[in-house]
Amino acid sequence: MSWTPPHHTPTCGRRWPIEPLEDALRAALGQQRDADSHADPHSGFSVRRAADTLGVHRDSWHRWKRAGTLSDVTADHAAVALGLHPVEIWPDWHQPVLDYLDRRNTRPRNRRVTRTGEAA
Repeated sequence: MSWTPPHHTPTCGRRWPIEPLEDALRAALGQQRDADSHADPHSGFSVRRAADTLGVHRDSWHRWKRAGTLSDVTADHAAVALGLHPVEIWPDWHQPVLDYLDRRNTRPRNRRVTRTGEAA
């Protein structure tokens, strides 16, 4: 019998802060500050540049900034747009799954897995 861990879902309720995404964006954009008059004074890049890099509409970026947080799905898509796994932006990305497994007392402990992916 194979074991399949639960995954992040839009209903898990966890929200991810936008600040680490801004840091990742800054790194992806080479720390270059936009000369654009619409550049955010804190981040240094324009809304257009951020939205284009993430592949979203500018209104989405404004909405995320206002909220200050992102859903699981949005955070995952934003990380992937930067060529990263979400755990590279939010180090505790796996914590909701681990918490869920602890609550259910089903977290695998030192399980050995064979080449076929079956638990030994």
